[in-house]
Amino acid sequence: RLGLRRLVLFAIRFPSDSALQEPLSLHDRLGLAGSPYGSVAELLDDARTAVVGGLVDAEPHVRSEAEFTALVARARATAEPALRDFLGEVLRVLDGWRSVDKQLSGRAEMALLPALA
Repeated sequence: RLGLRRLVLFAIRFPSDSALQEPLSLHDRLGLAGSPYGSVAELLDDARTAVVGGLVDAEPHVRSEAEFTALVARARATAEPALRDFLGEVLRVLDGWRSVDKQLSGRAEMALLPALA
């Protein structure tokens, strides 16, 4: 399945990183930049891979050229909207992560100090 996912990734065209970020608000762009990833490009590459992986996993075994062509056609039609939806979910998760991280940073209960040392 990993090889099939890779072939589908090569066969379809996703929007560029800048085109994906263009419609986002400044808050959302900063949210992507503040992720644990080394760069926004790495995050977007993983998002593309995850979306295509989901499309490939939803299909039965692809064993012929015709089945592969049909899979690529479905991926071309659905991958970009699915990627934008996926990024919306990622932004919500990152927002929650930042909120929790902000609440936890610098705080430690006195009873937990021995365990933290």
